[in-house]
Amino acid sequence: MGAWCASVRRVMNSCNWNDGKLLVHVHKRWGFALVNHLQCLMNGADGVWAGVCEEGASVGHASSALTIMNLIRMGNKKVLEKYNCHYLRQAAINVAQITTGKPPHSRELIYGERALDLWVPGEKDSVREFNLAAFFGEEPPNRITDLSSLDMIQDRLVNLFGQDPQFTTEMAKKMRELLLKDMSTGRKEEYMSKAGIALLFDRAGGQLSPKMRDVIEQTKLNEPHAQHLLEEVRKIWDEWDVLEKEEERGDDRLRFDSFYNGFMSPYFGCYRCEDTRKGLQALDMDNDDYVDWSEFSLYLKRALRQYPKLADVDELLSCTFRKAIIPAMQDVTLKAAGIEPEKRRRKH
Repeated sequence: MGAWCASVRRVMNSCNWNDGKLLVHVHKRWGFALVNHLQCLMNGADGVWAGVCEEGASVGHASSALTIMNLIRMGNKKVLEKYNCHYLRQAAINVAQITTGKPPHSRELIYGERALDLWVPGEKDSVREFNLAAFFGEEPPNRITDLSSLDMIQDRLVNLFGQDPQFTTEMAKKMRELLLKDMSTGRKEEYMSKAGIALLFDRAGGQLSPKMRDVIEQTKLNEPHAQHLLEEVRKIWDEWDVLEKEEERGDDRLRFDSFYNGFMSPYFGCYRCEDTRKGLQALDMDNDDYVDWSEFSLYLKRALRQYPKLADVDELLSCTFRKAIIPAMQDVTLKAAGIEPEKRRRKH
């Protein structure tokens, strides 16, 4: 591509076509699209013909946002003078949403949700790496992985949920130990979302606060299928809400017996069993003897984010109880008995 571009430019110059514009447009197919862009620019092309995002025919094309940001990263000053480059990320997000009807894929370069994540300690302060988040004027979130330091985990909790006396270094240590244990036992979870890190915090022995619950409740599901499943569960919820006492209807909460009959009975054989009663306390974060919709939807959203291929409501509820609520209920039972949940698990 570079050789072709240089040849065409020589012909244009030999014909005195000095005001002609030589543009390049490359589709993605084998992974060299952006390299072709840059090679052509180095060999005489004036610019690129491409959408600011990668949406296009085949599997998309080399985007102008990514090309320009690479030029900036390598020291090009002209594009900074000619374009509003600090708006490129938002422009690409907007065009992707207009084109596809939904937000960009989270792993999309430059303008994906995860493009600004910091994933190793000290990366934020590194002088060797171009700071993409700083360029766009955004605060990069710490990605929670097996490489995360205790400070990164603690910082993530504070950034999402505000200051809380439970967000200590010791708690961060327990959370990282549990994360590493999940990896070693083949348990695939995500810990980056509000719901994901909140449930890791809960499993590590923390107590979900009403403030954490409220923050997570405000989280929106971007995928239409996930939103549809959540709405279907809400319809079941509303049907049981109608059976409540008149003064309790429409208050976004269900009595324990209604919640058990509507959702828990396939997974617990006895409503009056002591373990089940203690288990319900895991969902009752504000200790008012009701299960709030915001409390239940926390676990639903967590399942939808972690397992996006759930086919229907039955699979969603099964996954929610088996993968999240039942383990949390077991922790509540152990805490009530004065036993550290993780120590009990390791013992067995």
